[in-house]
Amino acid sequence: MERVRLQAGRGMLLAAILIAAVSAAGCSGSGGDAANVSVSNASGEQGFRLAPQLTEAVRRADGALVLKGAASPGAAVRLESPSGVAQFAVADAHGVWRMTLPASPDARLFALSMSDGGRVSPATGYLFVMPDGAVARLVAGGGSAMLTPDTATRVSLVLDYDNRAAATLSGVATPGASADLRVDGIDRGQATADRAGRFVLLLNEPLTPGPHDFDLAESKGDVRFSATIGAPATLHGLFAAQPFAGGWRVDWVTPGGGQQTTLVFAGLPLT
Repeated sequence: MERVRLQAGRGMLLAAILIAAVSAAGCSGSGGDAANVSVSNASGEQGFRLAPQLTEAVRRADGALVLKGAASPGAAVRLESPSGVAQFAVADAHGVWRMTLPASPDARLFALSMSDGGRVSPATGYLFVMPDGAVARLVAGGGSAMLTPDTATRVSLVLDYDNRAAATLSGVATPGASADLRVDGIDRGQATADRAGRFVLLLNEPLTPGPHDFDLAESKGDVRFSATIGAPATLHGLFAAQPFAGGWRVDWVTPGGGQQTTLVFAGLPLT
């Protein structure tokens, strides 16, 4: 398979530095939701949003992707590729922003940020956009997440691992429910879904190189899939993406300068 490679531009490297500052403040690890404060409270008064957020991605018939998100009301929102090409939108009075990405046969990576009152606030992680319009948020240290909703019969999972094969598995379950993972028939950990239903399961041992069989038992049913753990790819830019049966492998440079591998499994069947 041909790898998708992009050179990192100075603009996105600056965004990476800003994201690292946010992560160091404790915003990573849970998929980044902790970095956001609601833009409105129970009385409807507007508040400050620490980081912009993508909330919806809808693919049009022509292949273009319509993005919708939340930010501080009136903030300038920036979506930038590694080559330095950027798109802009302004959040409305309700803190909602929209922009459209043209169709592309390639997988793409973007940094999302906003400028509000002279302050630049980056979103946690990067947005990985697949050619079919599915979107995943890549988070340094694990906890990456698919932003495309699950269905009643299929779910999406994300496996992150570093150069030592220390790994986390992330997904969505019933809020408060537990998710139990077995790898090659051996218990590898358990996690409890948060109030939004998201869970991040830290495997109790690093994964050995080579193929593995995963069995995740969660509230909606069992999910079985296979994954091959390989050495980090040699990068000539910020990331390299390669499709495999049922998903994508993304090797990417984290904001802190390390390298991480993320396996995105889209639409796995529930049994």
